[in-house]
Amino acid sequence: MKKNFRISLTFFTVIFCILQFAISTLYAKDKLDIEANFSLATGDEIWHREYYSIASDLMFKFEVEDRFDSTLELDADRFEVEVDEIYFTWKASSYLYIRLGKFENALTLDEYIPKNKRKFAVKSLISSSIDSQGYIGNSMGIKLYKKHKKDTVPISYLFHLAAIPGHLEVQFDFGFFYHFDGKDSYLGLLCCYFPFIAHEIWPNYGPPRFEVIQLHNYLFDLIFANYENNLIYGIELTYGSNLVSPIGLINYPVKTDRPSFLGADFHIGYFLSLNKIRWLPSLRYSILFPELTVSECHQMEIRLGNMLQFSKRIKLHIDGGIGVTTRYSMGTLYTNLKPLWALYFIVSI
Repeated sequence: MKKNFRISLTFFTVIFCILQFAISTLYAKDKLDIEANFSLATGDEIWHREYYSIASDLMFKFEVEDRFDSTLELDADRFEVEVDEIYFTWKASSYLYIRLGKFENALTLDEYIPKNKRKFAVKSLISSSIDSQGYIGNSMGIKLYKKHKKDTVPISYLFHLAAIPGHLEVQFDFGFFYHFDGKDSYLGLLCCYFPFIAHEIWPNYGPPRFEVIQLHNYLFDLIFANYENNLIYGIELTYGSNLVSPIGLINYPVKTDRPSFLGADFHIGYFLSLNKIRWLPSLRYSILFPELTVSECHQMEIRLGNMLQFSKRIKLHIDGGIGVTTRYSMGTLYTNLKPLWALYFIVSI
């Protein structure tokens, strides 16, 4: 029964993609927006060692009716081309948009703002940790939301129900922002609740597991940032439950069935003009405690960022810094120091 249910969800996803493309093609008006980003990235990080990537994404936005449009985004890298996002959006009012389909999920500031507006070459230590945890980041779902819009109250919000086709668990996300200084200023909170109901009902559901599954999982992300002026800054505090025990940092039994983590990220920078080039030197400090009951184990990084903006469409990020990992191994506490560097070049069309 469970297998048939997973197959049905996957089949639904395929049918939805076909219908979305057909409706967009047959009923779209003359208005068609096309966006493309081409990027080259390389670096050596705490989470990703000596990597490089060449990628591109292509987005098509069809206006079907005045208040109804459809979006298709394709992502390509060295290995494959995949449908990253495919969804319908209905503009019910100036304060309510409804989105249905497959699209990105915002759990941190790095995920909430567009890729081409990020100030560093890589995502924060917090965002990388959450990505590795297993929280749903991109999948089928429905979202009620409002983003910053002129001539309306400077607030934005979201209520998002996400599910992975073939997976019986669902994730609930919600958030609220007050844009105190314009579109690119944020004061608010992103939250997530991810219950393992199916695993509670069927203990043997899914692949064999060697850890206790926790029924209630949650995430809170408090954000205060302003990217509107030459002086940019951001503060992000994150607290949540680990979906996977951080065995890489703590390899001995802990008292709790499922440890909780705590992270913080602080960054500040200032735009300078060099003839026709805008240069953003910036400083970032991030720290992550994967297990709060064992505070000796933590990750930390200090990063110097440099963003060179040649035009609105061409940017080069060059980051450098130091990463520190403190962890237990065979009952002994070790501290490792590692140089960090990253390069990210992006062209938007």
